[in-house]
Amino acid sequence: MNKKAKIFLLLTVGAIVTGLSVTFSKQLGFLEWISIAPVVVALKMLCDTEGLKLRRVYLFGLFYFEIFYAVCFHWFISLYPLDFTGLNNFYSVLVIIVAWFGLPLLQALFGGFVFVLYVLISRTAAAKEFPAINVFSFTAVYTFYEYTQTLGWWGVPWGRLALGQVDIWCHIQTASLFGSYFVTAVILLVNSLIAFGFINLKNEKRYAIFALAVYLLNFGLSIGLYFAEEKRIENAKTLTVGVIQGNYSSTDKWNGSIEQIVERHLRLTEESATAGADVIVWAETAIPTPLRESSYYSNQIAKTAKEYGITILVGALEGSEELDRNAIICYNPDGTRSETFYVKRHLVPFGEYVPMRKVIETVLPFLSEISILDDDWMPGDDSAIFDTDSGKIGSLICFDSIYEILARDSVMDGAELLAISTNDSWFSDSAAIYMHNNQARLRAIENGRFVARSANTGLSAFITSHGDIISTIAPLEEGYLNSEVALLSHRTLFNRIGNTFVFVMGTLALTPLAIEVILKLKQYNNRKKCK
Repeated sequence: MNKKAKIFLLLTVGAIVTGLSVTFSKQLGFLEWISIAPVVVALKMLCDTEGLKLRRVYLFGLFYFEIFYAVCFHWFISLYPLDFTGLNNFYSVLVIIVAWFGLPLLQALFGGFVFVLYVLISRTAAAKEFPAINVFSFTAVYTFYEYTQTLGWWGVPWGRLALGQVDIWCHIQTASLFGSYFVTAVILLVNSLIAFGFINLKNEKRYAIFALAVYLLNFGLSIGLYFAEEKRIENAKTLTVGVIQGNYSSTDKWNGSIEQIVERHLRLTEESATAGADVIVWAETAIPTPLRESSYYSNQIAKTAKEYGITILVGALEGSEELDRNAIICYNPDGTRSETFYVKRHLVPFGEYVPMRKVIETVLPFLSEISILDDDWMPGDDSAIFDTDSGKIGSLICFDSIYEILARDSVMDGAELLAISTNDSWFSDSAAIYMHNNQARLRAIENGRFVARSANTGLSAFITSHGDIISTIAPLEEGYLNSEVALLSHRTLFNRIGNTFVFVMGTLALTPLAIEVILKLKQYNNRKKCK
């Protein structure tokens, strides 16, 4: 097998195994600690190839990330036949194929530069003088790249490496210190050390010791943080919360009887309240219509809230006659409707709005038809904390929960509990449902808050502040779920400093390149003086 074939094989194996580890975290998450090592070996082979053009390096990176994200997004096939969009079978298949391979390509277009930057760093004088830079630089570059996936409409941080560790409690707690990117960095550094131990067999023991030390540091910190959080939970004020799972799919919601939908949700709410719930959370757009104040449905919900003396957070549309927004509306125990309402801050591209609409409608018109909406919704710009009699509750809607900065903003603004309302019905019972719930588990750990998660067709769940799942309602089932949750007010280190760690990683990655540029400029100036 020639060198090029070996590189492709290493990248393919690394991409597939890592993608599966992220996607099926409970079964395969442990493989992440070795699955990226083949990628680092392949990268080192690229670095050692004389005369290799950066264009070729970029294409290798594009290849790796396309496969990795194609594995992470394989669940797009479960969206077929896209009934809720009104597309016929042919266009449904076309849209799914474009989405399955197109979204990974969008991520890979930027991911390819991870390989380019790594090779450029390896060619610097600093890296040649200090070989340890080559071991660390992939970790720094990749970690910063993962953060950039939260920027822009095209960035979807669905495949962040920390997701593979949410089911291993003694690995993931350090996310409360520096965010999920710290866990990503630890995984990458361990893999890099293993890879360089394989490359440098004479010093393999030294690399193995360093890899073990990094792993044990994260392991020990996670254990300490877990039990420290347990003590906070024991001393915290508690609250009984209910989540409602009406089990209405997107097709049923937008084409069905609103009256029946409201009746089912009110019945489940009454059952939850009778069982002791003080606050009840409904799913995203559980009521798929504008819930105007004093309208019939609004009055029905207010009446139920007053009768049972409960707070109800309702997913519905809110706005003026000309403009509706995806919102959470709060009904108080006295039957009044709160003046505060939460509006979804990060809308789903091609679901709730069409980015670059004019271009898309001209070039790929069928993509603009995926949205069930005639007009684009507008995003919110505020955390809109609900200051209830029971405690301060911060809401997130669906896509919001995969962006760590939004949950952090809610906690910074006083949220003692995070309530996530989502619609995952188009995922059916695929891996996507569990991956999305795992994002909520990361938000819980990062911010030290319990999470109550209500989904239209599942997975509805309660999550502790260290990411453990208390209880769930299985996908595609109707019902309610009550749980006692802790109201917490402490601030994690991540909540205080945000993504500072990421910017440190970015700075460290660029430092050898900056030094190289400075040296080149000095050499140029010296030659100029000599002339």
